Amino acid sequence: MGRWLLVFCILRTLLIRVVMIGTISGLAGCMSPIALDRAVIEYDRTHTQIQAQLLLLNIARARNHNPIHFTAVPNVAATFDFRSNAGLAREPLRSGGSGTMLALGASVSENPTINIVPIQGEAFTKQLLTPMDESKFEFMAHQGLDIGMVLRLMVRAMIVEKKGGRTVFHNNARYPKEFRQFRRAILHLTALENIGVLDVGAINYEQQWSVINGHNASMDSILKAAERGYRWITTGKKKIVSKAMRGRMLIANYDPARLSNDERHQLDKRARQYPHNFVLVDIRPGYPGGKFPIQAWIKLRSFNAVIEFIANSMHSYPEFQVEKDPRSGPILFNPVKTLEIMVSPDQPENVDFFVEYQSVYYWLANNNNRHEATTHWNKEGFKLLYHLYQMTVMDVTHAPTIPISIAK
Repeated sequence: MGRWLLVFCILRTLLIRVVMIGTISGLAGCMSPIALDRAVIEYDRTHTQIQAQLLLLNIARARNHNPIHFTAVPNVAATFDFRSNAGLAREPLRSGGSGTMLALGASVSENPTINIVPIQGEAFTKQLLTPMDESKFEFMAHQGLDIGMVLRLMVRAMIVEKKGGRTVFHNNARYPKEFRQFRRAILHLTALENIGVLDVGAINYEQQWSVINGHNASMDSILKAAERGYRWITTGKKKIVSKAMRGRMLIANYDPARLSNDERHQLDKRARQYPHNFVLVDIRPGYPGGKFPIQAWIKLRSFNAVIEFIANSMHSYPEFQVEKDPRSGPILFNPVKTLEIMVSPDQPENVDFFVEYQSVYYWLANNNNRHEATTHWNKEGFKLLYHLYQMTVMDVTHAPTIPISIAK
């Protein structure tokens, strides 16, 4: 009897250990993915909010005529320590004597190390102050955003050709007359976009060269030319080498592909009269919207100028309402402000995010406290600003700056 009792005790002990090991493993297995999942999501949410608040903070700085400055968090390394324990404890019973109780415990500790990089130096400053080129405009114009919003935010001015002269329409309320003309032109382009007839894209054409040498080209030379994108065309005794070219950007109320190759080539030459931060606008009579013809170039801003424009609209040179030209079609949205930022000495409530600068609070206008702009317009405008910032700022992980590491 004593022998079987000993075997029973040993088996019971083994069973308890198996249960304890299984329970401990289960605790660790359940806790680790849950904790890791929450941590990754929270870090991502925090990082995104920091970027948005930095943009808002720099708008506040510019409003107070102070220099803007950005800081990046390129790397967050976190170590997670998952611990679980189990044991047996004696517990007195009501009926007398004592029993055995299984005691379980688990803990999670997190030790993040955050690298903070001040974005500064000549390379970054040049990117901040250099006007954006047409490729950024083309990319943003095809993201499904309101084209009027993109033009308001990215364009500094419109240079209009009329009667042999050139006039500058400033996208700046400091010049009220020119500002009205600029807004009417932009609203006309928006109306054309709304009915699907505004073409925004590169001018594509064929560059051709006549072959003067009378000798026939060898098959080897023809194949090499084909590998480089050239085409060999023979028409009777005339031999021509041709290559497809991607030209400069064009905003038009027609499809450039329907023009002859020579017309497209001439359009590209015209577009090249200005640097790459200019985009040719060609709204012709005889096409939809042609009753309001526009022959012009739009001049793109730098990212620094975009921030300054938003800040100046808050105080120094506030934007004002401009109605569309009678020749333009219907407009869905025409808010006064390109991006409406609210300012108050009191901390706001029920907003997505805000910043405090010099004892004043700044936040994005929403349904509860907006003046004119709709919540949708404002959020889309701020998202556009965020994307422009991401496209402008250099890769901070390779920036020649000393990162600041903060270990929790």
